[in-house]
Order: sequence, then structure tokens, then C-alpha cells
Amino acid sequence: MLKVVWIPAVAAAPDTDAYRQAVDTLTASFHDDSATAYFPRDPDVAPSGIDDFRHVVEMWLAARNVPTAPAKLMVHGFDFDPRHTGDPQYDPFTGVYGYPVGDGPDPRLSWLPLVEEYDPATRRLQETAIAFAWVSTGSMAEYATAGWSESYEYACVDLVGLAAKALAGLLDVLATARASVDVLAHSLGTRLFTQAIRLRANDAPLNNVILLDGAEFSVDAAAVFKGRTFSVVNVTNEVDAVLAAGGEQLGDPSRIPGTIASCCLGRFGLGTGDSWKDTGGYPKNWADIALDRRDVQAWFKANGGYTLTPTSSDNVHPLAHMNHWACYTEPGNRAWLTDLLWKPAMNGAAFAANTSLPKGVLGPTQPIFAGVGVPATTPMTMAARLAYQRGSGAGVG
Repeated sequence: MLKVVWIPAVAAAPDTDAYRQAVDTLTASFHDDSATAYFPRDPDVAPSGIDDFRHVVEMWLAARNVPTAPAKLMVHGFDFDPRHTGDPQYDPFTGVYGYPVGDGPDPRLSWLPLVEEYDPATRRLQETAIAFAWVSTGSMAEYATAGWSESYEYACVDLVGLAAKALAGLLDVLATARASVDVLAHSLGTRLFTQAIRLRANDAPLNNVILLDGAEFSVDAAAVFKGRTFSVVNVTNEVDAVLAAGGEQLGDPSRIPGTIASCCLGRFGLGTGDSWKDTGGYPKNWADIALDRRDVQAWFKANGGYTLTPTSSDNVHPLAHMNHWACYTEPGNRAWLTDLLWKPAMNGAAFAANTSLPKGVLGPTQPIFAGVGVPATTPMTMAARLAYQRGSGAGVG
């Protein structure tokens, strides 16, 4: 596994000198080799260390067991911090990126079996996956220094925006190496991936993308994915309580809960095809697949024998009752995800073209996201953020 770890330099509001002068890091590690690229926050200063970083990535690409298959890029969501090495509460390499052996995570909590990096049944180990680990939370001191009242705001606005530059840089390196890449992203990781794509005009090296219970906002996704050529399977779940109570209530305080701008991709998708008719057309290789739709469950049962479910059957995840992790912890869903990642005929383009597959979400009145645009009201200065925390900003109350 290629480990790629992004670390922010400091926490601060974007209008402060500390923020503008900071340099964030992105480190690639494979076996005993590692290299760090540096990403200045000053837009006039170019990243450095890219050549050494690229060398480690290319070493890993050359060492893969399945060199003709797309590399599997994994992007986790909120509340991870790889600075806490070995801490099961924060370090993704002890959880979603952990090898399920010995003191490692339960196999159903790890993504490594899904990307076939490791098979718990046969103990087969192979090089297939790139694990993008990023600081997606912050201490009270960190988010308060940035002008926020809680860590999800800090992660959703500041950390995502900064980490997206590094993820875009990684994609550029992979494109230069002529690699083909599939993506598995969950929750706030879908926002990170979307914002990285927003920074890139080129779709290379992307092949097949799977977005799980996305905490990205639907209007943002509609603005970014229009006209993109790679395939996307966007897995939605109406009974995801984390998105309903968190993703659509927190994050960007200028987005009033219950409005179109606050709708999350993991509950609402991109809207209906009709809602795109005046905007150039729904992305042709995109499919919203709703785990909570019984007709979708029946279709995949009849077409592949998959048992899909939107809800958790046990407490393998400590917050399982909120159904935000069932998409990858439930055995039936895991079998389906593995095939989405490894069977070429199972992708967004194929699903989009299949007229018998029910697509979209169940909501009787789907909002229109296409052409709405991304709100420009997100508070980005310290004064504006403090005003929002005091309740004087629009959207608060």
C-alpha cells in the first residue's frame, strides 16, 4: 500500500498572516522510501518537492501485483488525524486503512479487503491501494484559532479546501505517470474529492469513482461534475442520520438548514435528469444508486445476487445505529462494493445507460441543483466567522 499523508501547518483564519505564510505537507511512503511535497498557502508560490514525491509514487506503481488494473485510491471522511500515529480513535491506518490481522480492525471496518489489498480469508497480500490520509478534524484550540465554534466547520471549509490542493497534486502526479485510478471516498472524503476535481481541468487519471454517503453538498457537486468524463457511482441513503443531523446542519454556517444549498450528495444525489435540461445535460456517466430503495435492492438481487441494505444489522461500528457506515460495513454491501471496484462492467457509465435499473432518490419533490451554483457567503475572514458564531451572520438562528 502506498501511504500518502496530508498534514496542515497551522490553524488560522484565511485573512491572517499565519494562514497565508503557512506551508502544508504531503508525504508519500512505500516500504522504507518516503518523500514530502510542500504546498504553500500563498497562491503565488508553487509547490516544491514534487519530483522526489513523484519518484516514490512511481516506485509503488512499478511494484504493484496487478499492474494492468487501475490503482485504488481511498479517501476517508471526517474525524481522522494521522498525526496520532497508532491511535485507534484517530489514525486511519488503524481503522479503514488498517490490515485486519492481529490487533488490527474488524475486517468489516477495513477497506483493504474491498480494494483487494488484503484478503482475510486467504491472507493474500498485494499492492493495489493508495491510502490518502488527511487531518479531517481539529482540537478546540485549532478550530477556535481558525474562528469556528466546532471541528466540523473547520474540517468542512478550511481543511477540505487545503487538502484538496494536495489531492489534486497527487492526481497530477498519477496522471503524469500514465496511471489509471479508481476512487473510493466516504462522507466528507467525497467533498474533498469533489473540491480536488474542481481544481483540475483534466480528468486523467480517473477511471471509476465510488462516492459513499457523501457529505459534499449537491449544488457543489452539480457545479463540479458537469461535463466530466469518468464514471461515478454515487451511493445514497435517505436514512443516514449523520448526514441528516450533521452534514446538512453543520459544516458551512451560511447554508441555512433545509435549503437547497445545504442538501448533501449522500441523501439527495444530483437531482433528476429533467432538472438538468437547461444546463447542458445530466452527467452521462453518473448514476445515483439509493441503498434505501426497495426496487433498487430487488434489481441488484436479480442482477448479481447482491443483498443491499441501508441499515446496520449489528454494532460492528460503535455508531452503527446512525447508518452512516452501513454502506461499507454490511456484508452484502461489501460484496457489491468489491465488484464495483473490480468488475469493469459495473460502473457509473454502465448503470446510467441501463434503463431497467431504478436510479435516483425517493424524494417526491427533488430539488434542482444544476445551475444553482456554489454559495459565495461562506465566512472566510476572522471577523465574519466570529459574527456567525455570535449569530449575527445570515443563515444563523
